[in-house]
Amino acid sequence: KEDIKKQNQSDKSNSVSSNEQVRSNFSETAFWLPHLKTNKNGSLEFSFTVPDSLTSWNVWAHAITKDLKFGSTSKVVESAKDLMLQTYFPRFLRQSDKIDLKLVLNNGSKKIFKGKIFLEITDDDKNDISDKFLLAKKYKDGVAFNLKGQGSIAESVSISVPNNRLGQVHFKAYAKTKSFSDGEAKVLNILPSRMHLSQSKFVSLTNIETREINFKEMLKKDSSRINDSLVIKLDGQLFYS
Repeated sequence: KEDIKKQNQSDKSNSVSSNEQVRSNFSETAFWLPHLKTNKNGSLEFSFTVPDSLTSWNVWAHAITKDLKFGSTSKVVESAKDLMLQTYFPRFLRQSDKIDLKLVLNNGSKKIFKGKIFLEITDDDKNDISDKFLLAKKYKDGVAFNLKGQGSIAESVSISVPNNRLGQVHFKAYAKTKSFSDGEAKVLNILPSRMHLSQSKFVSLTNIETREINFKEMLKKDSSRINDSLVIKLDGQLFYS
């Protein structure tokens, strides 16, 4: 026997709270409890906290007795909120990318929700770097929405990734009404947009012999190439004859 209790963790205040509810744990495995024991009647109760993904979960229960009798059961449970903001971001960014980030706001109730959608971009030290990504100022102040019951709206946010930044960037998108809030926080990595060019040649030398090496491919004109540095590496090998 199992009882799964669903708790509604909505903000019931009459004014917009300064502490918005933002989800950040999106683990695909909700929980794993391998050592549960039943009572004398063969039943048990347990509780768990699901990750922050608003989705359906497959709950499996497997039982085994001392004499190796085996049984199992499964059930699908759903984690949801009346107001749900979900982000659709890429796995990573590249320098100089120009992309549209998609935000989808869902109303799981029959009420009309009015509020604002916000988007923040910060570095590891929580400094605001939204301007460096050319994020429109309206997302800092909040974009107003009017969402009917059981409805949804999509918001497309345009950003430009700086060409001089690498590493992690923190994105936080959330929606707030007078009584509800929801959002997601995700970390995206910025990868280089260019590749290092390399060319190698093999040259044999005898005694004090001197040879000239030409890297013709490196001399070709390329408007997209940036000559940042030139590194020459020499690996010597000794051959016996």
